[in-house]
Amino acid sequence: MYESEKDRETAIEVLTGFMRTHVRATTGEGLLPHQDHVPDDLQAAADVIGRRPDKGIHQHENSLVAFTQDPDWRPLVPLDLRRAELAGIRLEKALLCRADLRQAELTGADLSFAKCAEAEFHEARAQGAKFHGADVSLADFSGADLRGADLSTADVSFTIFAGARLDGATSSTYANISPRLCVGASMVGVTGISDDLRKSLKEFVARIDDAEPGQ
Repeated sequence: MYESEKDRETAIEVLTGFMRTHVRATTGEGLLPHQDHVPDDLQAAADVIGRRPDKGIHQHENSLVAFTQDPDWRPLVPLDLRRAELAGIRLEKALLCRADLRQAELTGADLSFAKCAEAEFHEARAQGAKFHGADVSLADFSGADLRGADLSTADVSFTIFAGARLDGATSSTYANISPRLCVGASMVGVTGISDDLRKSLKEFVARIDDAEPGQ
């Protein structure tokens, strides 16, 4: 059956309207405190939104953005967006704390000033993504592709970048990055990293090499 662009947008509006209503209908402050997972119907709606094809959907206008920016949304449990197709999406100031975005397609996505503390970005594809001013503290970007990403002024305190590709990315001069969390990361041409951090990374990698068996 033929589905017009307007039909698709209407469907997204209905699904996300349901999500917002569902959240408000609990305590008025998000999901119930005793819940340890997203209810199946709520997660199913998120799955449809997150995994829909991008073609024909104006992502910066759809209600996934409105939902995650809604002041009544409280991410007390992780939102599951694993392998979601979200290339180019605009999620400025979105509330995505502890969200599961493993292997998600986030190329060119805009998460400026988003709240992504403790979020899972393992093996996510986020080339050229914008995390300017975002809170990604304690987030896991291990194995992620962040080439050309903008992490300027982002809070990357204790963020894991092990094995990540950060070539050409813009980092934060004030980053509280531990060398232990960057083992195996590629940082060719990364700007914004302090000289002290670069030195610490080199020294830490050298110590690991010296400690390897057979060295």
